[in-house]
Amino acid sequence: MLGIYCRTSKSREEKYTLETQKAGGLKCASKLGLDYYIYEDDGISGTKDENSRAGLALLFSDMKKGRITAVYCIDQSRIERDTDIWQVFSLK
Repeated sequence: MLGIYCRTSKSREEKYTLETQKAGGLKCASKLGLDYYIYEDDGISGTKDENSRAGLALLFSDMKKGRITAVYCIDQSRIERDTDIWQVFSLK
């Protein structure tokens, strides 16, 4: 199953809206022929860890449980703006 992760922050105007991010993920899921689940964090900074982002925490949990076997994110900055978070993500 494909996990589609979408995040926006409140601090500035976003280059990628939630709708744009979801559309890209749905297109990817369709192209790969995968079922999907969408994880969202609206208005939360990419510097925050999974304890502050419910969508990211659920994605990590589902990855650990083997429910999610692939992840789509329109840009790495949606997952993190801190290398420590990227290291956690890449180890899941």
